[in-house]
Amino acid sequence: MFCPVCEGEFRSGLERCPDCEVSLVEALPEPAADEPWEVVRTEGTEEDAALVVGLLRSRGVRCRIYSLLYHQEPVTFGALGSVHVLVPTLELEAARTVLAEEIAEDDPTPVPAEPAPP
Repeated sequence: MFCPVCEGEFRSGLERCPDCEVSLVEALPEPAADEPWEVVRTEGTEEDAALVVGLLRSRGVRCRIYSLLYHQEPVTFGALGSVHVLVPTLELEAARTVLAEEIAEDDPTPVPAEPAPP
């Protein structure tokens, strides 16, 4: 059983997602093969990307993780250390808005448009 909102997988017998409070489904729909997806954010770890995905899904934005991490080495190497959060192109602006709102909530200090003079 799967949640159609957060895409979490649950054991048989459950009827509702305990987090999203929606009815579970037998299988998740496959994304359309021709639907374009774009990177909305890049993180350094899969854990950080999962937090972004959780936020976006909680606001109804479909998303997924595309990891370029090379797990055979203990450190990351440039682009090989990237974990992308992808959203459908049609939902890109909504995803950007959600992320901008969350950043504004975390840090209410306005960022100046230009650096202050010395």
